[in-house]
Amino acid sequence: APTASASTSSPTATTTPTTIATTSTASDEQLAIQAVERYYAEFNKALQTRRTDEFRRTFRAGCIQCSRDADKIDAAAVSGRRFEGGASTASGLRLAEPAKNPTLLYLRGHVSSLPVRVLDASGKVVESDDGGAREGSFLVVKTDGAWFVTGVI
Repeated sequence: APTASASTSSPTATTTPTTIATTSTASDEQLAIQAVERYYAEFNKALQTRRTDEFRRTFRAGCIQCSRDADKIDAAAVSGRRFEGGASTASGLRLAEPAKNPTLLYLRGHVSSLPVRVLDASGKVVESDDGGAREGSFLVVKTDGAWFVTGVI
């Protein structure tokens, strides 16, 4: 699939890194969910702008799927390819199991992706994906008081 298996949050969920820092009013579960939503919001932006700097700030380097998706977007930018569509949403995020480690949470939820087309520099479709819905799993880690995606399954 052109955008691999990463998905994005709805455009209304555009939290910033400062809003995911630990506060006394939000639980770690809520903050981890916000981190996943921010990950998807930045992924959506990266698809459209073909700039991954902000997207890469939402996840840790150990996230293989995250890095693959960012690398694919970077490669598209270098080759002149662009993406049409592909916006995705994550919903119903919740703890999949009780936390054994308070700085590493396992979340599950629904991920929906709209169809996407990858066009080359001349506008010819070179890849496409019909999108769809699936269950998604996410590992989210707390580092220096903020939450980041560290695994997308």
